[in-house]
Amino acid sequence: MFKKLLVVMLTAMLSLSLMGAAASKGHSDLPIKVLYNARQVVFPDAQPKIVNNRVLVPIRFVAETLGATVDYADKLVAIRQESKLIELPIGSNVTKVNGQSITLDTKAVAEKGRTYVPLRFVSEALGQAVEWDNISRYVWIGSKDVPMQEEIGDKRVFDDFLPMYGERMGLIDQFDFEMNDVYLLTDRTFPVRLVGDFTDTIIYRVWEDVHEGNPVFKVHYKGRHFDIYFLTDNPVPRVRTNIEAWRVKNPDGSFVGVFFLKEPWDEIGHGLKDWSEFDYSDIRYIGFTMGPHNMPLIQYKK
Repeated sequence: MFKKLLVVMLTAMLSLSLMGAAASKGHSDLPIKVLYNARQVVFPDAQPKIVNNRVLVPIRFVAETLGATVDYADKLVAIRQESKLIELPIGSNVTKVNGQSITLDTKAVAEKGRTYVPLRFVSEALGQAVEWDNISRYVWIGSKDVPMQEEIGDKRVFDDFLPMYGERMGLIDQFDFEMNDVYLLTDRTFPVRLVGDFTDTIIYRVWEDVHEGNPVFKVHYKGRHFDIYFLTDNPVPRVRTNIEAWRVKNPDGSFVGVFFLKEPWDEIGHGLKDWSEFDYSDIRYIGFTMGPHNMPLIQYKK
């Protein structure tokens, strides 16, 4: 029995070492997200873009999110809010705020029928605080009071998910089970604050990546360290460790955790012989082992 287990472990380790060293996506390739008062802004038809290291957004964002009025005529964007008037000529670095000329290092542009304006300049001119998060690729505008899962998640009940837990009911907090509350999160609901008896952790972003040739998930977070698990159509949750040796602590006190997608323990501990064939597309939900109240699950596969 010991020899059989040893062979399985060595085979699994070898398989991991031989995985192709695909190029890592990296933080710089993540799509930019704009947050207003810590909620993601949805851009249905034209996405933010970077020009000369500056984020530009469609002009309708200014009107619909920041509450200003916008006029566009003769290649001049006029933005009004109470006593402020911002004038942005298309294609020019020279703009005006209440008649005073200011030279910018970027400019408003028109492209494919859309008008884009420099996000930081316009937001700050309208009195909004602006911060750039280079890890999650977020532009924070206004408040940074991150909502809890109860405020932003889609409320469900445990009956919808219990078959996927099989015999590993210990992954479910007993308090949550009695309350029968599950809150589904998606990529559009981040960031989210997870609060429980032993944790107060902000999850900023979750994304697929490659680390040392291995397919992984990376999670940008602040607070208590945690593991994650994958729920699939097979009733065996696949738990993944937050690998300490690969974890990165950022200057702001947040972390980037790294979690294997494929793990040989799926076979060694649970008899799942197809562990090396496991793919992102097999995942339906992602859970957290930190024990937050009102249990959060990331809806991963639609």
